[in-house]
Amino acid sequence: MPERHGKWKSVYDRFNHWRKDGTINRILQRLQVRLDHDGRIDWDLWCIDGTNVRASRSAAGAASSTGSVTVREFRWPSR
Repeated sequence: MPERHGKWKSVYDRFNHWRKDGTINRILQRLQVRLDHDGRIDWDLWCIDGTNVRASRSAAGAASSTGSVTVREFRWPSR
């Protein structure tokens, strides 16, 4: 993050405050209206960036509450 934005904790706290009080949603709504007005939104295209979506700890191989990792094997039915 560029130094001009300040310390990361201050930026994080500001973002959290704006998220909680609805500022981020208002910014995104106004941006959406402006981009739609300019014809820059393709409403037939929907994308979700999941690069920062984290799986649960157990899905990542962490031990379960019993202390062991259970792996289930899926087998396709034979024809």
